[in-house]
Amino acid sequence: MDHTPAWIRRKFEQSQREEFAEHQRNVFAGFQSLLLLLDGAFNKGKDFNKIMPPTLEEAMKIERQQKIAQESFIAGIWWK
Repeated sequence: MDHTPAWIRRKFEQSQREEFAEHQRNVFAGFQSLLLLLDGAFNKGKDFNKIMPPTLEEAMKIERQQKIAQESFIAGIWWK
């Protein structure tokens, strides 16, 4: 036997986590599709952009803005 029981257990737990994460992504995608269908049918697609996740560029821009807002660096001379 090349692998220890601890290694086998870690691998099993890792595969379980990956399987669960994939299942969550599939459920979320299905729910998102249903929301888009209902939005298109009843709301004429007005909230389409709110339902869909942001594009990569938009997500990076939002992340940069959040980092800037969280920075505690004070520019300039603060003791005068």
